[in-house]
Amino acid sequence: MQENEGLAGVCWVSAATITAAMCCLQLGVMVSLMCGWHGFSLLAPMMVIAMVPIALWLAGREGLSGRTRWWPVVLTLTLIAVSLGVSMFFYDLSWDGMWYHQPGIIHIARDWNPLTDPLRGFAPDMELWVRHYAKGPWYMAAAIYRTTGLIEAGKCINWLGFAAMLFAAMGAALDIGLSRGRSAGIALVVALNPVIVSELTSFLVDGIMASFLTLAAAAMISGLTRPRLSVVVAGVAGAIACINAKFTGLVFLCFVIAAALVWCVLKQRRQLGAIGVGGRDCAGARNLCVGV
Repeated sequence: MQENEGLAGVCWVSAATITAAMCCLQLGVMVSLMCGWHGFSLLAPMMVIAMVPIALWLAGREGLSGRTRWWPVVLTLTLIAVSLGVSMFFYDLSWDGMWYHQPGIIHIARDWNPLTDPLRGFAPDMELWVRHYAKGPWYMAAAIYRTTGLIEAGKCINWLGFAAMLFAAMGAALDIGLSRGRSAGIALVVALNPVIVSELTSFLVDGIMASFLTLAAAAMISGLTRPRLSVVVAGVAGAIACINAKFTGLVFLCFVIAAALVWCVLKQRRQLGAIGVGGRDCAGARNLCVGV
């Protein structure tokens, strides 16, 4: 049991580190845009560097020690390298990805500030889509594109979201008392959601929204069984990233929270206050990191 708790801790710290860093990158992009793109090309490298102290701090709060404390750091940095490599290997050949997602990302990185000029004119056939879409993933992809000079590298956020969701599903399964084998099997089945897998090599946002929605749901499960800081950080950051990926993410999150409330009413009423506070805090934090 103690070993499973340690593995669950590694999973949740890794998930929280990736998700929190991605939210911080979104926030950094918006601050940079408000300052006229100052430091824009440094945001992505700063996110990678910041992952190390975030992971170590969360690992310490989780009770991880010795070499185990460094596992989340190694995992996250390795995932970044692999994600960038895979993303640059595949071209986004999806219709919507080439139609308005890529142009939106490129314009944000070069000459469009959605915060000060949200109604800027674009080609008539894509103007509506570029203007109204939630821009959380676009902000992250634009920062990565500005740093690397390779538009395809921006798709690495899909793989990072996928990995964070896989870690969260594994951690939640371990937290409810399942064996490592069953937990790994459940996490793999959950992660192989066709919506997510089919969009890993594109700039489409349904997959990344589904990844963070699943992560938030997993955090809700672990929060009701073994609440701790890494789970809270992962859950709140996942909720922010989910909503900023697509507006319907907020609707789906409401269903997740409602399901948790029903479960608490039936099984664990003392957790009702925590669920309500968590939902309020997610909404408040989302207002600070809004991606529109």
